Amino acid sequence: MEQFILNILSGYGLAGVVILALGWTVLQQHKAANKVNEERLKERAQDISILVKALDNNTQSTKDNAHAIAERNDVTEDLVKSFERQSLIFELLTAKLEMHVKGNAEATADFKLTINAIAEASRVNTGILREIRDRHDNEPIPRRRS
Repeated sequence: MEQFILNILSGYGLAGVVILALGWTVLQQHKAANKVNEERLKERAQDISILVKALDNNTQSTKDNAHAIAERNDVTEDLVKSFERQSLIFELLTAKLEMHVKGNAEATADFKLTINAIAEASRVNTGILREIRDRHDNEPIPRRRS
């Protein structure tokens, strides 16, 4: 290397040494720039790897979300069917209760008529017994008209 510098000094003088120094500096900066570019490419590859992983995770998250929504929709449909069945049961129960209320009302009315008939029969029997008790021994029993 020393011989090379001496040859440049003897041939080109101080200008040759300056040109050599500039060339040397350019080569060193070129090497440094290449090293920086390689580091940036590695960082970029890592960033792309991270981005790809994030996109994969996002895709999986979206799939999981879609699956959860599908399950929620199934549960909602089952709930709707359950509400429909419950509504039908309430309608049947209402109809049955209305039938019981109507039947109880009719039974109560019949019971009232029966009690009134028994009460009337008791009054008639009481009247007959009173007439029998109050009559004299030879009096005939009067006939009642119904």
